[in-house]
Amino acid sequence: MAEEKKRKIEQIVLDDSRKWEDDKEREDLKRGAFEIAETELLMNSLCQYCLENDLGETELLQLVSEKNDKHKGAWSKISSVLPNRSV
Repeated sequence: MAEEKKRKIEQIVLDDSRKWEDDKEREDLKRGAFEIAETELLMNSLCQYCLENDLGETELLQLVSEKNDKHKGAWSKISSVLPNRSV
């Protein structure tokens, strides 16, 4: 049973389409405020995503402030640097 649960967690962590609901059952998630190192990882990942997808300032603002289909799955990719945090 524990091995099956572990496989399910690994699948969720590695899946680019993971959603917040997927993380509800995970007991290994880190909670609370982000550490400085985690914030830096997220910022670097966000910058990398912007570079890879040629996002300008306007598109970046849309990405962080609006839900849109143009960059569906963006936050799953960006947040993949912190697999033990909820998306």
